[in-house]
Amino acid sequence: MKNLLTKLAISSAFLLSTSVFAQKSPFSYNYVEAGYGFGTIEVLGASFDTTGFGVSGSASLNDSIFLGGSFTDGQAKLNGVTINQDTWTLGVGARLPAGQSTDFVSTISYINSRLSALGAAETVTGYGVDIGLRHLVGEKVELSAGVGMSILGDDNERTTDFSAGLRFRVSKEASVGISYTAANADGGDSRTTLISARLEF
Repeated sequence: MKNLLTKLAISSAFLLSTSVFAQKSPFSYNYVEAGYGFGTIEVLGASFDTTGFGVSGSASLNDSIFLGGSFTDGQAKLNGVTINQDTWTLGVGARLPAGQSTDFVSTISYINSRLSALGAAETVTGYGVDIGLRHLVGEKVELSAGVGMSILGDDNERTTDFSAGLRFRVSKEASVGISYTAANADGGDSRTTLISARLEF
């Protein structure tokens, strides 16, 4: 865990040191977003159906650095048993131009997740890192792809994920999007589709 955080700190320092060379981005990093997700989780041979609502936001500090956060209220169901999971994150990110219409984006986040079922509850905390690309096609369509890793709890449970998304701008300030995320952890796998609406400012 210590070695991972050291590497993340070094990477962040490099991104910050090169921010003076950043061009103006074709994307806004000032926005609020709401979405609905659905999918499955497979654990020990059992498959849970999942649903959830979430909100997130981002605020840029300058052309290169931004702050971000999210809250998700999710549920997983199997044979009449419902598991609730409330997760919030808070982090800092950096963007670097990878082309006139492309941004390279990296974020480091603190994660707090609470699981509850059948009257019992447990809260775990940890850290996550995500890296990815945002690419603008024309003036209306945004494509995105990225990978991420999180480490949670006293046992340092590691989860890795891959995501890909498509976003369509319906106006200068508003857009709708769909994304797919596949995640793998020591205890199982998950697949999630997210439909969202975003308002930029």
